[in-house]
Amino acid sequence: MDALPLRHADFRRIDLNLLVAFDALMAERHVGRAAARLFIGQPAMSHALARLREALGDPLFVRAGNRMEPSALALELGPRVHDWLEQAHGFLFAREQVDLAQVRATVKLGLIAGLEAMLLPPLMQRANAVAPGLRLWSRQFSRNELPAAIDAEDVDLALWVPEPGQRDWHGMQHLVRCGFDAVYARSQVRPDGPMTLDAAVRYPQVALGWRGEEDSIVDEVIAARGLQRNVIALSDSQLATARLLATMPVVSLQPRIYSGIYRDMPDMVVAPLDIDELGMDIGLLWHRRREHDPVLGFVRGAIAAIVQGQAGPQG
Repeated sequence: MDALPLRHADFRRIDLNLLVAFDALMAERHVGRAAARLFIGQPAMSHALARLREALGDPLFVRAGNRMEPSALALELGPRVHDWLEQAHGFLFAREQVDLAQVRATVKLGLIAGLEAMLLPPLMQRANAVAPGLRLWSRQFSRNELPAAIDAEDVDLALWVPEPGQRDWHGMQHLVRCGFDAVYARSQVRPDGPMTLDAAVRYPQVALGWRGEEDSIVDEVIAARGLQRNVIALSDSQLATARLLATMPVVSLQPRIYSGIYRDMPDMVVAPLDIDELGMDIGLLWHRRREHDPVLGFVRGAIAAIVQGQAGPQG
């Protein structure tokens, strides 16, 4: 039989879910058991059979004792419908296993300024071990630019500090609630006791410049405690901040996600500030069109492990 050309409007005549009901009836030859197979009630299955009969102009199943025997048309359609449903199940629900060792791909990362130094070295180590053909392209954005960059496909995956801007079509994974640390150079700052928040704000400050000092969570917490700080520099560059700390008696209050950078530097001290209200959420952002991309899934998992390790409670 020659195949008819596909006309999408033809499918308006029949609910494709009815083919699932038909296949269950062919398998069970019993309305109640077919309904149980689909986790629906027997009246719903009887209604589906009535709609099938009307759509196809054939009784399809005729009662014979406790069984429903298929008509000639049902016997003709049964194997074809079953094969079609098996194919549909395969391409809708089966996920092809990808050998990451054979992948040749580029993932474009969107990072808030300053995160490259923390993230890229351990991420590249993981990628080289598992997917040596994977190339990472890192770009820096302000956090309010990242949702639009995702939509424009300028970025595949963003490490993000959530704020209003994500949409229903954005995938979002919360990674960690990140505390803050006070960072200073041992040769420049010599506190009388533990470096608490009260002690830290007595020194001139190098503030993180993601959005500006005026709406920083750090300044909100400081103000709520009746304190003030003297911000002499505002920067989103960790290299510039580190050089200032090394040469001046200043302190920087940094999200804990950056602390690993400073611990690797000689003379730097990282003092945890264990204050419940002083923290921020860090997550991953992507477009749902890439939800099941295995390469992006690998990178998401690797970044999650790195960030959760870097921004843990004890810094």
